[in-house]
Amino acid sequence: MSIYGLVYGPNEHHIDHLATLCAIVNVPLYYTEEPYGPLLNKFYPSVTAIYRDYNTGVEKMLSEADAMLSCLPTPLIENIFFIQSMFQNKKLLNIFCHHGNSDKNYSRGAAKQLGNERIVLYYGQKFLDFLQEHGTKNTIHHLIGTSNYRLTFYEKNQQFYDALAEKAIFSAFDKQRKCVLYAPSWQESEQASTVLGDIQSVIEHLPKNINLVVKLHPNTVLRLNHEIEAFSGRYDDNEQIHFLLEFPTIYPLLARVDLYLGDICSIGYDFLSFNRPLLFLNYKCPYGRTTTIDTLARDIETALESGDPDYEGIRTSTYNYAFDKPITLKQIGWAVKGAIRGELRGS
Repeated sequence: MSIYGLVYGPNEHHIDHLATLCAIVNVPLYYTEEPYGPLLNKFYPSVTAIYRDYNTGVEKMLSEADAMLSCLPTPLIENIFFIQSMFQNKKLLNIFCHHGNSDKNYSRGAAKQLGNERIVLYYGQKFLDFLQEHGTKNTIHHLIGTSNYRLTFYEKNQQFYDALAEKAIFSAFDKQRKCVLYAPSWQESEQASTVLGDIQSVIEHLPKNINLVVKLHPNTVLRLNHEIEAFSGRYDDNEQIHFLLEFPTIYPLLARVDLYLGDICSIGYDFLSFNRPLLFLNYKCPYGRTTTIDTLARDIETALESGDPDYEGIRTSTYNYAFDKPITLKQIGWAVKGAIRGELRGS
């Protein structure tokens, strides 16, 4: 029984989910974008990362693996391996891992895509209710609850990851200042003028005694690479502003910031782990306060000073609904391998 993870294509936002999962299950990880190699080696040194190019890699991956851990639904995996599956008369078992709790991923179409999955990993009751609502929960053979496995993995390796975050981000900041994370989501219709204009507005309205980390979605960076590089370069000498472009693991960052500023991005759900204030820019969210550019400075100062106690209860209940109670990393590994073994024997 050969199990591998797979980050296929330019999907850097899958890395933290799949590399962490591969470390837990103790299996190698394939990747098809050569620049991801250094990131994987640096941030997930316990994982054997194997580069496979698009031309010959599909044939090798199919011949070497029986099952794949991926963030892609089975129909997409079958499309990727379709021709080689015919030649080799072999099909891969796909184990679907949901990549984050972003509400924009919870659509009827997304649920339908999962209707024929045999093994699905989920964080908590929120995802089960989503499947139930769209009639696909009972069609999946194995539903394996992982709770917030990335947080558990971070806590187990906290010294290593905190050192990476300190060197890459926080060593340059004045430790006396509070720190805000601005992490806007990726939108299909993004244009450079809109994205960079929003960042500029946030920076201009930032309180003078605050550090700011700007973490853009990898798809935004991929699409607007040159524009973002030029724009962020203006702030190279600004000790209050840090653009974080290559730091795939999220919890060493979240553990150190005092406030989250964003929108629909799943990082907001991740930040609930720490029950600290969240502000949502021009976006209504039940577990955080809505802000605008005009009120941003005041809202940041108020939230940091008070901790936004009106939202403490809903932050806790939302986190528990999204992620469920923690389970051990060993339990996750046993459950995943057991389900794969059972499915392969029955196929």
